[in-house]
Amino acid sequence: MDAFIVTDHNIKIKDGWIYGKESFDGILNWLRELYPENLVLENRKNKSLKREWACHNFLYDMGIARERTQDVDLDWPQPWYMTLLYNIGGFLVWPFIA
Repeated sequence: MDAFIVTDHNIKIKDGWIYGKESFDGILNWLRELYPENLVLENRKNKSLKREWACHNFLYDMGIARERTQDVDLDWPQPWYMTLLYNIGGFLVWPFIA
């Protein structure tokens, strides 16, 4: 369970870059089962969480800010501009991540 640190307003996926996009839904659904009252999971859909995760993986793969992008921090609440950035960025990079 050390790979996932869950608090009310945050889910940290340690070394999130090691998980490919085909495993995102399975992991997020598993977390939803374990933490049904978590505010991140109550207020954000898998699509939003997967796009944010995709951005982290893409940036990590490109060698950009690796110390910040190796882990994925899924937060609630999220500033509107980060929501916008992750939704657009995640959509654009999705085809380019494993």
